[in-house]
Amino acid sequence: MGAYFEEQVKTLIDLPIFGDVRGRKYMMCIENVADKETKELIDSAAKVGNRIADHC
Repeated sequence: MGAYFEEQVKTLIDLPIFGDVRGRKYMMCIENVADKETKELIDSAAKVGNRIADHC
């Protein structure tokens, strides 16, 4: 399942808020950005990580 999870997470890279996806199997890091070109981070007040976790 870890390899499948990794494969599926990497399909999200085309989303506008995903700056980078790295890691292996269940240890994946997803970098959320406001701007893919500049790698500007999303303001922490938006609580994007919490919103994604709640949705999952």
